Amino acid sequence: MNSIINDRKEREEIAERRRQDEIQIAEQKRQEGIELRKLEYEERVRKEEQEIAERRGQEEIELRKQEYEERKRKEEMEFELQKYALEQKISVAQKLKLKFERAASKIYGFGNQKMSALTSIGRIKADIEVDNVKAENISIYVVPDDAQSVDLIIGRTWLDLPHIAYTKIGKRDHIGYREDELFKSFPIDERVNPVCLERLETAQSESESLHIKDSSQQKMMGNLANDLKMVKNELRLLQGDMKKFKEEQQSLLLQIQEKNKNVDNLKSNNDSLVKTNSYYVKNKSGKVLLRKGDIVAVRRKPNTTSESTKPQPRYRGPMVVTQVRPSDKYRISQLEPRNGRPYATIVHVSQLKAWRSWNEDDDDSSTNSHNEPETQRSKRTVRKPLRYGDFMPDR
Repeated sequence: MNSIINDRKEREEIAERRRQDEIQIAEQKRQEGIELRKLEYEERVRKEEQEIAERRGQEEIELRKQEYEERKRKEEMEFELQKYALEQKISVAQKLKLKFERAASKIYGFGNQKMSALTSIGRIKADIEVDNVKAENISIYVVPDDAQSVDLIIGRTWLDLPHIAYTKIGKRDHIGYREDELFKSFPIDERVNPVCLERLETAQSESESLHIKDSSQQKMMGNLANDLKMVKNELRLLQGDMKKFKEEQQSLLLQIQEKNKNVDNLKSNNDSLVKTNSYYVKNKSGKVLLRKGDIVAVRRKPNTTSESTKPQPRYRGPMVVTQVRPSDKYRISQLEPRNGRPYATIVHVSQLKAWRSWNEDDDDSSTNSHNEPETQRSKRTVRKPLRYGDFMPDR
């Protein structure tokens, strides 16, 4: 008994140790997985940082390369400008030793009228002072020495500044500040145009009048006469346009009247159709209700021959209704088969007539059918069709 209990305890202890070992192995694997994921994350972060550093290094290299190329381009441009300046002999611009910029601009109105537009070599900015009047940072275009006989020509970029004023008194040009006393109380040169007046005598009246001999007034009168002629011509053109407008207006009125006439004709035709339809609905329409076993006649197509089709029979029969189908359709078959083959088909109710009604009514093809609303005809009666039993012998 004790040995059995000891064996059971040993087995339980072995199972407990095995379970603890499995727990330790699972925990060890979990820790290893965590460490592995941590290492992978650190490796990924390190690679990303390395890529960012490489990208920044490439960007810095590209930036330094661009700066170097820009500096090289500027140096080459300056060298070309200096070379061009030496070739073009711009001695005045070289003498000033100012910053020279390349600016190939078209300069119009330079020289006489026969000269074409002059293209500038470059541009410099400098301070200009004339008669103790100073202006700063003025743009000056540089041209070759052989293009002009003077060193500098002052243009509107200097003269049109708001603080500079200039005028010509006699043969001398005066330049100064706009706030100076000279330009505040500047004398105005007034010119008086003398007018000659004469006394005129006329034979028509004894009154005296004065006439101003002014060539400008005579010219103005001539201009007024020309304007009067132009106004008369425009009035003639306007009269012609008014005439054309009246003709077009008359044409439009005729078109409107014609359209109204067409509308009246359409209304008349529509009223006639409405009247005909109401007459047909009132006097000739009648729905035939058929049942299984009714004797009917079916409309047949005329045989196309060279002769007239009026003598041909319009209906075929007698037929018997064998089946009532939806949508006002019926299956019919021949009451008396011919040549051993019975004729059967499915037709609409509009193609059928009761045998007795068709046999007794007049034919539809009337010569006065188009005058039906005016003529008084007997109202069509819908009679009860014959039954199939009427044709069968008593049993």
